[in-house]
Amino acid sequence: SSEVTAAFKQGIQPRRGSLSASIESLQEESVVVSVGHQDAPVGAKILVCLVRKSGQVDVRRGENSGRRLDHVNIVRGVQQASATAEAGTLKVELQLPKGLTAENAAIVVLLEDRSSHRLLAAAETSLLPQRVR
Repeated sequence: SSEVTAAFKQGIQPRRGSLSASIESLQEESVVVSVGHQDAPVGAKILVCLVRKSGQVDVRRGENSGRRLDHVNIVRGVQQASATAEAGTLKVELQLPKGLTAENAAIVVLLEDRSSHRLLAAAETSLLPQRVR
């Protein structure tokens, strides 16, 4: 269509790809994440990130010396995989750092175009069991 052609001429690509994430198993030292992807470019990067939702740091030196700084979505671990087909499911294991609790952690999954490095899709899931409503 003319809209798609115009978007390409402006350097804007239509969105492509979708992700889903769920916890397959959670142990004291590791978590296994099930990642589903659809309509992904073959070879696209799938980045599975373990994040600490929030944290504080007491700064001892520099311009912020003596202050306590708050941080959010601190990446504590990353595993990379590739989309080997347009759709599929893969399992990724991440090690849990000491002191990280399920209450203060989440999994974030990103789908990245390998050549342009554009993010195509994202998904997030908690490490806590989901309640049935």
